[in-house]
Amino acid sequence: MNVRGRVSAFVYLTWLAIALQSCGGGGSDDEPSAAADTDAEADIDASLTGSVGDGPVANAQLTVRAAGGQVLQNVVSSQLAGYDVALKVKGKYYPLTIAAAGGTDLVTGLPPEFALRSAALAPSSTIANLSPFTTLALSSAEQMSGGASAANVRTALDKVVAEFNSGLTSLVASGVMSTRIDNTNLGEIVKSSETLAETLKRVNAIRSAGGRTTSVDDVIAVLGADLSDGKLDGRGSARTEPYVAAVTTLARAQVLVESMANDLKVNGQAAAPALDRVIGQLAAGRSTTLTASLPITAGMIAKARLGVAAARAIAPSSSLTALDQSLSRLTEGMLPAAVAQTLPTGAAAALLPALNQITAGAATDVDAVNAILAGGPGPTNSPPTISGTAPAAATVGAQYSFTPTAADADGNTLTFSIVNKPSWATFSTTTGALQGTPGAGNVGTASGIAISVSDGTASASLPAFAITVSPAPNSPPTISGTPATSVLQGTAYSFQPTARDADGNTLTFSIANKPSWATFNTGTGLLQGTPGAGDVGTTTGIKISVSDGTTSASLGAFDLAVQATATGSATLTWQPPTENTNGTALTNLAGFKVYWGTTPGNYPSSVTLNNAGLTSYVVQNLTPATYYFVVTAITSAGEESSFSNPASKTVQ
Repeated sequence: MNVRGRVSAFVYLTWLAIALQSCGGGGSDDEPSAAADTDAEADIDASLTGSVGDGPVANAQLTVRAAGGQVLQNVVSSQLAGYDVALKVKGKYYPLTIAAAGGTDLVTGLPPEFALRSAALAPSSTIANLSPFTTLALSSAEQMSGGASAANVRTALDKVVAEFNSGLTSLVASGVMSTRIDNTNLGEIVKSSETLAETLKRVNAIRSAGGRTTSVDDVIAVLGADLSDGKLDGRGSARTEPYVAAVTTLARAQVLVESMANDLKVNGQAAAPALDRVIGQLAAGRSTTLTASLPITAGMIAKARLGVAAARAIAPSSSLTALDQSLSRLTEGMLPAAVAQTLPTGAAAALLPALNQITAGAATDVDAVNAILAGGPGPTNSPPTISGTAPAAATVGAQYSFTPTAADADGNTLTFSIVNKPSWATFSTTTGALQGTPGAGNVGTASGIAISVSDGTASASLPAFAITVSPAPNSPPTISGTPATSVLQGTAYSFQPTARDADGNTLTFSIANKPSWATFNTGTGLLQGTPGAGDVGTTTGIKISVSDGTTSASLGAFDLAVQATATGSATLTWQPPTENTNGTALTNLAGFKVYWGTTPGNYPSSVTLNNAGLTSYVVQNLTPATYYFVVTAITSAGEESSFSNPASKTVQ
């Protein structure tokens, strides 16, 4: 449903009109009766001034009538929406009524959407403001026993202000009808009147959408009848409609939620900027209170919560539950910014499903809403549920995690709690997740752990459970490294493996078949030493191991050969080539490359000779062994010939 309405107007007493008041300066709406004021037939020079509308209205046509209905005078409101009228009356004419029609809304530039009325209850009444509050009060008084007498008007106005407070604060005590409107209460009357007017317009829009012929004036008449018994409950005088009472309850709640957060929507747009502009215009440079600085009232909170309870009775939802919970945290005197921070995002939209549903006017829905109005029970709370089985075992160094499953049939926001939480764990009050990684100091059992969930009204708990933390299983150490497998006599040898333990245990190294000439460090695994001439030979099956005290790991066994110091040499000679393999002359010979090794066909050692004129080379520092040699020719282009025929020599 899209409820739309204009930004409505409020005709204010101009500063000039205030200055021209003949007497009075405010006061309670509890004016003395006409009989007590003056003789019924005596001529009286009366002066009336005040404000008209639910927003500033210029050029409104005002008609002053006697109690019997005869027209006493017509007047037009000023360009700044004030009025001031002097007239001759008799005491018996009271209470006088003032009605306003037409004119131009200073906020929207459009005519007002409904007639506004007020009353001067006695000759001493010099101020008669016209607003939605006074308009609704006059309608209600007219439908009370005895009609619109001064007493009935006072009673009706008290009931309207109590039922539709809409943000009135100072004007509750001083009187919304008979208090001078000035810079001290300008913002208050503008915003509260706009809030009530928007409620009336939304009720009218819903009533029309439900297929009924209606106007805002009709809505005011129906609500006036309902309030004739002193309360909104769908049970007033003859013109009362239970349907309108139900619609009003829901629409009022939506408007109040918007207004309290200073987010009142009129004609689909935020109304606060326009209202603040007009407040500033009427204040004429004097200090006044704008809409963002107007506090909320206890009446606004109470009626908003009542409407939300009624909405939950016919269209329950989690968003309505969340809205109700946030409204419960509001307090009288809060400013709109604090309200906006407290209410959920899009709070007013939570009421749309209920407003859509009530539009059709189903008897069961209307009765359910009005039962709430009459003080009947609200929706019954369903307690939350919680389930899940927490793991009973945890291990040092391993993450533990458990999240229960919880639900709430009413869609309420859930909050989790825990007792006897293990010291090594954390707990989320939002999800109920219990998790953490126990350390070595947490080995043992944590007992009596209980996780509960609450919807703000009722709670449920899992059975108490225990978690036993066990030591982490031992992780075997690791060892790596590649030792050198030969060393020359007289040359220092050193090898230290790399070892780690995932558990951080202290490691101890050991060795099997250690060479006699070497030392071994059991703390680091370092094998080192310098073999002598008497150590020439090979030690086989050397094996280095590491242990964490429980398990061990080893390198692969290796052999370590001690070689004698190199003392031999071999002199090689060759005949340089003169032609290429294809028989052409070799013209770019650049040098030779000599290869040698201890196995035929395998020549790991080599030397490059960049001299094409060489025909011999001496290979030195050969250790005792039989060596095999080959030579290749190299061209200036980097091409290399195939191996020559091999030659061999045994070094003793």
